[in-house]
Amino acid sequence: MATSLFLSVQQDPLLLFIMQVALTLALTRILGRLFSYLHQPQVIGEIIAGIILGPSVLGRIPGFTATVWPTAAPIGASGTPYNSTTTFYVVANMGVILFMFLLGCELDQTLLARQWRRSAPIALSAIMFPFGVGAAASVWLEQVNAEGQPPDWQPPSSRAFILFMGAAMSFTAFPVLASLLSSAGLLAAPIGIQALSCAAIDDVLAWCVLALASSFAKSGSALLGLYTTLLAAAYVAFMMVLVKPLLALTHRWLATKGLAQNRYYLSCLFLLMLASAFTTEGLGIHCFFGGFVAGLVMPTEGNFAEELAVRMELVVTEVFLPLFFANSGIRTDLGSLSSARHWGITLAIICIACFAKFTPTCLVSKLVTKRDWRFCVAMGLLMNTRGLVEVIALNIGLSMGILSPRMFTMMIIMAIVTTCITAPAVHLMYRNRRDELLGGEGTLPACQQDANGSDAAAAAAAAAGSCSSAVAVGRQGDDDSSSDACGAADKGSGGAAVAVQQSKDTASNAAV
Repeated sequence: MATSLFLSVQQDPLLLFIMQVALTLALTRILGRLFSYLHQPQVIGEIIAGIILGPSVLGRIPGFTATVWPTAAPIGASGTPYNSTTTFYVVANMGVILFMFLLGCELDQTLLARQWRRSAPIALSAIMFPFGVGAAASVWLEQVNAEGQPPDWQPPSSRAFILFMGAAMSFTAFPVLASLLSSAGLLAAPIGIQALSCAAIDDVLAWCVLALASSFAKSGSALLGLYTTLLAAAYVAFMMVLVKPLLALTHRWLATKGLAQNRYYLSCLFLLMLASAFTTEGLGIHCFFGGFVAGLVMPTEGNFAEELAVRMELVVTEVFLPLFFANSGIRTDLGSLSSARHWGITLAIICIACFAKFTPTCLVSKLVTKRDWRFCVAMGLLMNTRGLVEVIALNIGLSMGILSPRMFTMMIIMAIVTTCITAPAVHLMYRNRRDELLGGEGTLPACQQDANGSDAAAAAAAAAGSCSSAVAVGRQGDDDSSSDACGAADKGSGGAAVAVQQSKDTASNAAV
């Protein structure tokens, strides 16, 4: 009876997909919950769940992969072969387009404008130095990337691989960082504001470099790659200069008539997101980038972005994203690291990534903020969080043929390790010195604070915007802490938290 049931499931694509989704969501939810007890973001548990479901663990059981993830299952009476992993991959990637759209919506462009003088030097150092180190390491890793591949494997161009490895070393996972800070009650603290604003600038620049690498990978030549890059730049300029103001005018007009949440209007915005993803994919860069650009041009008046995120967050963050990260784990084959040399290379990649991100962030933070070394070391550790955004970038590299499956596995391990060490390291550093993080001993000198109180306003903006990011798209590891994330700062040092809350109330009243 059980055997006939599994045979019928394999012959029905819909039943097979439902079984795959149910199994994936159940395991990712269990592991995500377990990792939350270790103060780790949920994304780590989701990737590891995928590794368990893939060839590294359960795939070693005879018949498991052929039953759960068949690549040539006969469908119907005709027996037409069907690859079930293709459907799973397409649905998971649709979820990432939606997530990148939400990430663009939640990016606080006003905060970036306020904080750019202090954050830009740190963010630039945190992307330029890792990019240079990654580009230099790619000369060695390019040979490793090509080792052990089948004869029909087409190696990427050297330009594309260099650009991709530089970008891959440069990412900081803004949503995961917001989640870590919110769970620690540090969103409105000086270090939370500084880290989030730097991470936002860092990710925008890294995505631009990744788009450049994608254009070179798809075009195959330097001239065509430059042409694709110019087209992509023209498209982004078109969206920011023409579409964004037009949407703002439309939104204000609809708001005066009470139609800002009209379903037809929201449907048009959703279609704009799909059109943007389609356009960037057609231009030769990835569709994820198009979703992010569409999010950047969404109207920012009132709480429209937050309300839009609330409408989409549950399905995107609790259904689609776990499928994507599980799919990343399924594509990760630890068996490809078949020798001590491969594991040694993986360890070297982890050390290079940590050094390249931590060192410039720590040193430039000291020069710019004039804070103590403990604060600057914590900044370096927080900016070393790669997690979610890095995994998305690595999947782009694998799907475009820039990374081989073995190199993809090495880089996924690097992303997991660099994300896992952040929260415990910061917790150990400030276990008995929480007042410094919340602005007690470690606040800026008076000469560096703006006379008009813009630091307080920025703190309020960061608390409001980043709380929304953490709850909506931050992949909160513990569900119980999600509801308290936005008020977590009040549990810290009383004076600083009250001051931030008062500045938030002032900013809210001014907005009204």
